[in-house]
Amino acid sequence: MTKEDIQKLLEQFPRERTHLLPALHAVQEELRYLSGEALEVVSSYLRVPASEVHGVASAYPELRFNEPGHHILRICTGLSCHVNGGTNLLEELRSTLKIEPGQTTAEGHLTLEEVPCLFLCAVGPAVEWDGEFIGRVNANTLKSILSIDNGKEETG
Repeated sequence: MTKEDIQKLLEQFPRERTHLLPALHAVQEELRYLSGEALEVVSSYLRVPASEVHGVASAYPELRFNEPGHHILRICTGLSCHVNGGTNLLEELRSTLKIEPGQTTAEGHLTLEEVPCLFLCAVGPAVEWDGEFIGRVNANTLKSILSIDNGKEETG
């Protein structure tokens, strides 16, 4: 996506600071992450200092600065999920996938992310798999999610 494409995408927003977060979400929805170039275009379009754009983008765990893998698995480690085993699930995935949160598997297939809260406290531990929220997750649920995906077409 070119700078012009990003600019065109942003035209749906008034050129006001109050639209910074929605603009960042729109750009990430299109690109799957926020590149340095995209942040520059947002800054210029909304007339917001680049440092503020970066500061806002870095404050939200759902916004990312690196291109993710084909699939994104986000594990909640907020209080309710932590108490119900979310942190243990994250540790198991770190060990199994041999990557840390924020990293992508070597073949670019899966990005693992840790999030402070998915706001699904009543059904913790919770995960988000490619935008789909799943509650009451356990090790078997994760294995099922990952094995179902492995059975699908491989887009690596």
